[in-house]
Amino acid sequence: MNKDRVRKVAITFFLLFLGFGIIYASLALFSEISESVVNENIRVIDDAIVHFLMYFSSPFLQDALTLITEMGSVWFTAIVSFLIMLYLWFRGRDRWGILFYLIAMGGGGLLILLLKEFFRIERPSINEAIDAVGYSFPSGHAMGSMILYGFITYLVVRSALKKKAKLLLSVALMFLASLVAVSRVYLSAHYPSDVVAGQAGGLAWLMICIILLEGMQWKSRSGFMPAKGFRKLLDGVSGLFS
Repeated sequence: MNKDRVRKVAITFFLLFLGFGIIYASLALFSEISESVVNENIRVIDDAIVHFLMYFSSPFLQDALTLITEMGSVWFTAIVSFLIMLYLWFRGRDRWGILFYLIAMGGGGLLILLLKEFFRIERPSINEAIDAVGYSFPSGHAMGSMILYGFITYLVVRSALKKKAKLLLSVALMFLASLVAVSRVYLSAHYPSDVVAGQAGGLAWLMICIILLEGMQWKSRSGFMPAKGFRKLLDGVSGLFS
């Protein structure tokens, strides 16, 4: 097993462990927040953040964040999802990409409904004009936008764009997801704990889907099996020092 092969396998396993680390950290954060929400221990922090944001209240911000919050709405997500699936199909009939994108978005939507029904936390205010109806925890906009823009970020990173373009687009997409989350708090549709938990849950689900997608694509391309690959990695590493 040559050194390049060892390096590639080592990087792959490092990214895999990193991915599982992100999943664990995100789920731990979600669990911690959800427990504090149920016990109402976090409302003091929620109220402090809301009052802080109110210092920046202005008609311009109200209009701007009302527009931004729509970028996490169901209708906007549906349109973007259709365009993404067209891109994946015409890019090279990426069936695995389309399948796991549908799993990410559809599964994420179902997860949001189940979690809201499980916790049954009331909203700070009801406003149908900005989709502020139903239960509050976790934020569907925050969770959905994390999955949506996170998956687009994954596609950007996997694309043939130059490194600088990938970096700029990735930062912009994650910033947009964060703005959607902030808009929900500013518009009094959610508590801050709702959106942080929503983003944490969305990130965990996104990483699970990406890891599974990468695994299926890797297996389809090379027939590589993880256990066999790990043995080859150990053999290759030991060979470097023999």
